[in-house]
Amino acid sequence: MIDRWLVGWQSTSRQQVEDALPVLTAWYEERQGYAPGERAGYALACQAADQTRPPKRTELWSLTELRRRWSTSAIAAFGACSVYRLAERGAGGGCGRWSTSRWRLLTSLPWCT
Repeated sequence: MIDRWLVGWQSTSRQQVEDALPVLTAWYEERQGYAPGERAGYALACQAADQTRPPKRTELWSLTELRRRWSTSAIAAFGACSVYRLAERGAGGGCGRWSTSRWRLLTSLPWCT
C-alpha cells in the first residue's frame, strides 16, 4: 500500500479542486437559493477542475530534464538520504523493470552517510 502523503507529492491538482469547490458551491447556493443536487454538484466539480488546471506547456521536456525535475522535487519533499535509500533498495533486485527505471532516475543523487 502506498502512503497518501507519497501520492500527494505529485498530485497537487486534487487539492486545488477541493479548495475551489466550496467557493463554487457557495456561489451556486447564492444564485439558486438551495444546495446543488448530485448532477449540479458533479458539474461544479468539473468546473473547479477546469478552472484550476494549469495551461499546457508549449515546450517538450527531455527525459533527462524530467528525471532532474522529479529527483529535485523528491529531494525537496523527502530529503536526499530518504530518496537515495529508496532508489538503492529498489535497485537491489526483485522489482524488475520498475526498479531499474527508478534507479536510473535517481542515480545522480548524492551519497548519504
